[in-house]
Amino acid sequence: MSYIEYVTSEPEAENLLPDLAKANQFTMEELALNRAGKIADGQMLKLATKAIKPIRTSGTVLLGWLIFLFVIKTFVPGLALRLAGMWLGKSLGALFAAITLGCVISVLFALWHSGRMTIGLLSDLSKGVAAVKEGRVSVSRDRADIQGMARLYGEKDEVYHYVIQEQYFEVDQLAFETLASRQNYRLYYAPRSGLLLSIEPSLGAPPKPKPAETPA
Repeated sequence: MSYIEYVTSEPEAENLLPDLAKANQFTMEELALNRAGKIADGQMLKLATKAIKPIRTSGTVLLGWLIFLFVIKTFVPGLALRLAGMWLGKSLGALFAAITLGCVISVLFALWHSGRMTIGLLSDLSKGVAAVKEGRVSVSRDRADIQGMARLYGEKDEVYHYVIQEQYFEVDQLAFETLASRQNYRLYYAPRSGLLLSIEPSLGAPPKPKPAETPA
């Protein structure tokens, strides 16, 4: 994965925190708990939403496609389907089957990806412990397979990360654009799932959260 430095006029560190909080969807109260080595109650739902995002995207596409097939089968006459197949020069049944298979495969990929993250997240939520990394943070932008129907056509989507000490934390585009790259930050995260909790510019003496167990 290649680094792409985000070049911008870098704001003062103390003025950057509110923008980082807004872009990464955490509050000052949640940040205070993260500093103390704890995952805030309000962050647990956010973490769960991140973990199931691939399943939600692929599952929604599959459900929409199945509803479309149901409507076609129920309301479109068979003769019209045969004529459409002749006009396209291929069997609509085979085409529909191929698209359905592609949707199912996409859901299976999403289950595998989210399953690993969810197992780690369950451990994080049961312990409620936040870990912290401090140092220079870079931003990274890459292209990855899109979940859902677009996967069939090999389409790619932009994926954004914060990178610290060779560990990648996925963020959205706004968070990517907000960070003043190559500066020092303290980044708080759930240690097992590797999901970002909060981030702040590294000013003064760092807080001392409780030690968190790191993945094997």
